[in-house]
Amino acid sequence: MSAGASSAAGAAAAQRARMMKALKASGAIVQVEPDALLDMVQKSEAPLVVVSKQSRWFSTYYAYLTNYKGLFFYAESPEVLALADTCEIVLAEKIWIPFN
Repeated sequence: MSAGASSAAGAAAAQRARMMKALKASGAIVQVEPDALLDMVQKSEAPLVVVSKQSRWFSTYYAYLTNYKGLFFYAESPEVLALADTCEIVLAEKIWIPFN
């Protein structure tokens, strides 16, 4: 491989790496405790909450995802949370969050 081709390949790899970092940074999801998620839902006028009953190993838990002031918040709870009557609830088969 010539020096020019090697340099071009290196530049292309660097560009791909920058794009991957940008994709990871563009979708911020914050994991919080269930009480913090409930507080945010109560402060919202007409919140949308995605809820899913999920299993991990030999236990069942409930996953919650909502949006508050432009960020998405995720919480897990071993019990069903008492959401406000003003919530629009979407029941999902599964919520998948790409945490590190």
